[in-house]
Amino acid sequence: MSKLTLFYNIASPPARFAVVTASHLGLDVDLKSVNLGEGEQFKPEYLAINPAGTVPALLDGDLMISDSSAISIYLVDKYANDDSLYPKDPVKRAKVNEKLFYIAGTVFQTGTLIIFPVIFGSSTEINQDVVKKFDRIFKTIETFLSETKFIAGDSLTLPDLFLWSLLESATRLIPCDPERWKNTMDG
Repeated sequence: MSKLTLFYNIASPPARFAVVTASHLGLDVDLKSVNLGEGEQFKPEYLAINPAGTVPALLDGDLMISDSSAISIYLVDKYANDDSLYPKDPVKRAKVNEKLFYIAGTVFQTGTLIIFPVIFGSSTEINQDVVKKFDRIFKTIETFLSETKFIAGDSLTLPDLFLWSLLESATRLIPCDPERWKNTMDG
């Protein structure tokens, strides 16, 4: 078996999600940092690996996967000792997918509207309309977490790892009241 190679950037929440998943599974992964600030993701040698020019990207032999959720699902399906992070039961998996896709499609996409302009220097101020959207997202997450111990049930699953990876960045830029968002911040 060839060693897994994971291209990432620590500032990227989706890349952190893939790294955290691999780490949680105890996988021996060759981590390759991609300097986004210098545009390494658009250099021909990286585009030959990942034509999308995004991080993360995973190489497992001849297989390349370039989406953090797809990477994490693949790692669990292929390498996990059990299915606790990504259940095989169709009802449990549907709840995990629902939350995973919500985090990828809504939470991350909204977060990029806050994080990218500040990180890449196109703005020094956080857009308050986007902060209001994030406030609604926190309310939704609080609702999820008021019903179950974790975001998709009573045990840790992939959406929890992705949410943690996003909040690690977002809470540095967005004021988050730990009392108001108790379930989210305690997780």
